[in-house]
Amino acid sequence: GAAPGVNTVTRNNLLAYNITTGNLITSFAPSLNAQALGIAASPDGSRIYVGGDFTAIDGAGYYRIAAFSTATGQIIPSFRPILESEARTVTATNTDVYAGGTFSSVNGQARGYVAEMNAADGSVTSWNPGADSTVEAMALTPDKTLLVIGGRFQNVGGAAHYGLAAVDTDSGAVVPWAATQKVRDAGVNASITALYATNDRIYGSGYVFGSNSDGNLEGIFSADPHTGDIQWIDDCHGDTYSIYALGDAVYGAGHPHYCGNIGGFPQTDPWTYHHTVAFSKAATGTITADPYGYF
Repeated sequence: GAAPGVNTVTRNNLLAYNITTGNLITSFAPSLNAQALGIAASPDGSRIYVGGDFTAIDGAGYYRIAAFSTATGQIIPSFRPILESEARTVTATNTDVYAGGTFSSVNGQARGYVAEMNAADGSVTSWNPGADSTVEAMALTPDKTLLVIGGRFQNVGGAAHYGLAAVDTDSGAVVPWAATQKVRDAGVNASITALYATNDRIYGSGYVFGSNSDGNLEGIFSADPHTGDIQWIDDCHGDTYSIYALGDAVYGAGHPHYCGNIGGFPQTDPWTYHHTVAFSKAATGTITADPYGYF
């Protein structure tokens, strides 16, 4: 009930709050000098990794990626890689940290938009899939053997992989993953925007701009983590930017305006945007043709 500008607390690009009460955690207040775009916890819960545009935290140099202790809320100075440009997505095991974004080098070593770093000291590993454009999203399979990457790229490792690829976490080689044959968002006017892994699914989302453009998915897909076999596709139209799975449902944030060909809401004139939507984990129907000329 406070008036605008009253009862506010300063936080610079990163904060933490209690998930049950919503109360701000006052002991965690790092000051980042630019936006944070990606955040991930280590599986053991001891750390969070943050990536973005920042080049300083609390006045000290941290170049677009950093680690914080969840026990103390303090930055971990031993993890201090230097990313040449923006990190847009981060994920981690207990020993390794993966980042994707717009960067072309880490610690002065050439890396094409995605890289692996040692969690202990921030050194860049030899793992190097080599995408040819921005990586926007990543998800590790439950057994941590594959890293699924998504973004604007059209090639990985010198071969055609259109916006979506599964990469071996040991060798860095791209491996067959069936969803890549159906879901194709990349280039100037399309991209995979988000990937989210559960113990038995990987969910992904995308956007497409304009007609006759570079992609075919604006909704969400659900696939087997290891084979990439598609379980279902939410063929709503209107971009999806973020997804989160919980229990028997997956949630999407974006601006879908038409889900009529999967038994959802029709398109109105003027368009009505539905900024949050949810879908069942189970497939329940069949996509039909639409009257608007979408893929």
